[in-house]
Amino acid sequence: MPRNAGVGEVKRQQPYLIFHQAYDRNAQSALRWGDLKWVKTWKTGKLELFDLSKDHSEANDLSAKTSEKTKELDQALTAFLAQVKATTVQTKMGKDE
Repeated sequence: MPRNAGVGEVKRQQPYLIFHQAYDRNAQSALRWGDLKWVKTWKTGKLELFDLSKDHSEANDLSAKTSEKTKELDQALTAFLAQVKATTVQTKMGKDE
C-alpha cells in the first residue's frame, strides 16, 4: 500500500454527493452538500433539509425555514437525475424483469 494512502483531496465534478434509490421501494433521493443533507420522497413530494453539523439524528427539518436553499438543492438533484435518466417512480423487482 502506498505510503500516502488516504491522504489528499478528492476532486468531484460537482460540490455535492447524490444518493438515489427506486428499485423495489419508494423512490427517494438524498443530496449531501457540505453540512447539509436534503432528502426528497418522490411519491409524496416531501422535502426535508437537515444541518448535520448540528443535527446528527436528522430530527430538525429546516426545509420550511430555508426555502431558497431547499429550492436550490431540489433543482441540482432534479437536473442530475434527468441527466443520468434515473427513474423517480418505484420499480418492481421480479423474475420477469
